[in-house]
Amino acid sequence: MSKTILTEEGFRKIQKEIDHIKTIRIPDIEKRLEVAEQVGDEEAIKSINEELNFYTQRIPYLENMQATAKVVKPEFGTYAAHQPNYEGFAKLGVLDDYVYQSLSHMGNASHLMSWAFTVLDHTDVPKELREEVRQVVAAIPKLQEQLRAYRK
Repeated sequence: MSKTILTEEGFRKIQKEIDHIKTIRIPDIEKRLEVAEQVGDEEAIKSINEELNFYTQRIPYLENMQATAKVVKPEFGTYAAHQPNYEGFAKLGVLDDYVYQSLSHMGNASHLMSWAFTVLDHTDVPKELREEVRQVVAAIPKLQEQLRAYRK
């Protein structure tokens, strides 16, 4: 089994999720289960037990991920120290595939720009400026298509 590669921040995020599950999520589920049992709602009991089972299984999964992880610390000043989704790219084994990373970031940018364009409908921003934003949104998929030709 290959080790999960995590940055120190990724490691802390996993610990934060474990703590949240233990201190907030599970106690909340247990309270809901108690109420469902008191009223005799069998369907709710089954559903809540499934949810409880999911989270009780998730804790050892996350703890094992931490225990077997290789924690990396990107050098400060490198793009890796600040790059969004560094851990995800590491896990996929595409840290050296910069075209893939660029395409991924452009996909995220396209999604966010699409929302930026959508919310502008509720403003008094001039039509010309909204049209420029729309053109940027439309240009991203075209640029992505051109970049795909350079994938390794």
